[in-house]
Amino acid sequence: MKKRLLAYFLMLVATGFLFATITVTSPNGVESWVPSRYYYVTWTSSGVTGNVKIELFQFTGILTFVDTINSSIEASAGSYHWLIPLSTSPAVNYVVKITSLNNSSDYDISNNFFTITDAPTITVTSPNGGESWSIGSTYPITWTSTNFTGTIGIKLLIGTNGNYYTVGFAQNPTVGSYEWSIQTPVPPGTQMKIMLYNVLQPAIADTSDNFFTINQGPGVYVTSPNGGEHWFRGSSYPIQWNAVNITGSAKIELFRGTSTTPTATVVSSTGVTNGIQMWNIPTTIPEANDYKIKISSLTNTSVYDFSNDFFNITDFVGNEDNQATPTITALQEVYPNPFKTNTTISYSVKETGNLSLEIYDVKGRLIRQLIHTDTQSGSFSAVWDGLDNYGVGVNSGVYFIKMKTDTYSFVRKMVLLK
Repeated sequence: MKKRLLAYFLMLVATGFLFATITVTSPNGVESWVPSRYYYVTWTSSGVTGNVKIELFQFTGILTFVDTINSSIEASAGSYHWLIPLSTSPAVNYVVKITSLNNSSDYDISNNFFTITDAPTITVTSPNGGESWSIGSTYPITWTSTNFTGTIGIKLLIGTNGNYYTVGFAQNPTVGSYEWSIQTPVPPGTQMKIMLYNVLQPAIADTSDNFFTINQGPGVYVTSPNGGEHWFRGSSYPIQWNAVNITGSAKIELFRGTSTTPTATVVSSTGVTNGIQMWNIPTTIPEANDYKIKISSLTNTSVYDFSNDFFNITDFVGNEDNQATPTITALQEVYPNPFKTNTTISYSVKETGNLSLEIYDVKGRLIRQLIHTDTQSGSFSAVWDGLDNYGVGVNSGVYFIKMKTDTYSFVRKMVLLK
């Protein structure tokens, strides 16, 4: 009988019914794990019911608690997928302890130390401050990284207000470079930074140390006529533009509506950096309200610009008889503008009646009354010589010419430069 009882006791011990056991199988020594990545903590158990907790310790002569990996998981699960926090300090003396929640004396610890390495890092090396890049060109965004896996997201931070533009994504962080072709709608600016980050864990990130500059790309940019102007056949007007990072010659054409065929060539070749071209509008140009100017580089046909919106071209006097009554009352262009000594103000009057031309400063104060009289219909001009009503020269700055009749009122800006 005693032999049978002993055999039964040994069987219970062997099967874990009398002595519960937990055995850590991973990490169990020599592993090297990286913060921000997932790893499996695994164990076996016998005779353990309920849940267990998983804890991280360091051994420095004594076990020092570091963190709770999981506070409660079924003992029978046998594994837990652990995301190591970025904040975990690198060390070579870590162990995992797994303890039964029903009986704290039932536990096991990794047989040997395992290592947690430095956290993943990424460091922007270019642009890192002071660079000057241009829209329309391609530049390398570069970086260094350690322990970094996954996709890199790349953002352009614009200014200091939290605005950004998504540049792209780099699938292989170890390459250390991404070729960026800067195109619109990227805006020009002097307060730009690049931010690189882990797409799945944005906390792993770095930003340019200082601002770099993005310049307006090579091109020509029409500034006048740019929409809404009313120009008259037989009169001269300045076509104006800005040229950026481009040299050589340009041609200027007139287009109507959505047509891809120019209505007229204003000039076949002019210096692209001139910025202005006077145009005497031929009387043969059809009257219409849907014209645009196109300025194109002759050395780089991909560089061109149109007026932003339509402008009007009409017959100043309403028909081919230059002595006939104008079809509209209108304040025309002021030319030159800006001006240094004097400028000519052209206008038309359709009907007889009261007419005034007055100059105001930016504060709305009357500076000069050029005309205040009854007038007949016709086409006229007046000259302002930069003097006020007392014959005293005014300062450089912005002024406004106001034309008013019984049925019409309009204001146009002028700039006096001395």
